[in-house]
Amino acid sequence: FSPKNVLEIGTYIGRSTLAINFGGLCSIERFWTCDGTFDCMNFNDLKTTGFSEEKTESVGKIEYYGKTMSTELLKKSMDINTKFDFIFVDGRLSGDDCSILPKVMSDSCIILLDDFEGVEKGVINVMMLRNVLKGFLLIEPPIEKDFKLGNLALLVPPNLITLARQQSLPVNM
Repeated sequence: FSPKNVLEIGTYIGRSTLAINFGGLCSIERFWTCDGTFDCMNFNDLKTTGFSEEKTESVGKIEYYGKTMSTELLKKSMDINTKFDFIFVDGRLSGDDCSILPKVMSDSCIILLDDFEGVEKGVINVMMLRNVLKGFLLIEPPIEKDFKLGNLALLVPPNLITLARQQSLPVNM
């Protein structure tokens, strides 16, 4: 998986932004991120913090929109025909967001959702998206004997998943 265009909804302090961006050093060409409440990150300041040359260059690919609601950023990306390959949702989606998202997603776009537990925003976001992203496979965080191993979920488009019918079993049943 090598996304070129990435969108993050819910930047806050930018820790996830940097983690995703640095993880995609070889493929990410453009990284859009917004936060409707906060404007507390200046990614340009990070260009002088002693990162490797490669990481410093990748910080320049981040387009940060502080105090910008996700609907506004999604409309902007739709206006210039940007298609995202990877979307990280760490904020609350609105009904308008849910109707715009399919229009700005590439055919192989994977969505990662934070806080997928209980009645947290990740679960609510999936419930809102289920009618507009029909057929997407939801991969929930693993739980092992009531011990939670994470709270991230994935929505994967059906064209990336191939199920094959088993022709014969090695044993008689």
